[in-house]
Parts: sequence; C-alpha cells; structure tokens
Amino acid sequence: MPDQSPCTCSDVHTRAICDEVGDRLRFLLDRSQTPPAPRILALLLQLQLSELKAPAAEPGSDLAIAS
Repeated sequence: MPDQSPCTCSDVHTRAICDEVGDRLRFLLDRSQTPPAPRILALLLQLQLSELKAPAAEPGSDLAIAS
C-alpha cells in the first residue's frame, strides 16, 4: 500500500519541476508534425491559467506546499 503522508516540495523544487516539464513539452511539440492532441492542449491551457492565478513568490522564500 502506498504511503499516505502528504508530499511537500519547496517553491524552488516546484518551479524546477514545472520548468523541466515545460522544456520537455516544448522540445516534443516543436518537433511534432501533427498538432497536439486536444487533451494535451487543454492541460497546457489549464497550466497557463493556474500560473496566472498563482500568487507571486517572494524572493528568498522557501515555503513548503502540500501536493
């Protein structure tokens, strides 16, 4: 049975994960000859909207967030 404890990541780690996912998607989508699947487009739009709604992080803050 998987561990049920909440996972916490610092803002720095969360940002790094998002950047890595974005880089990989950018690489894959730039080289694709067919348009991305509608589900991928919907998820990318959802990610963009969530970033617009997210509060700006204060420089130097390293708050843990629950996933």
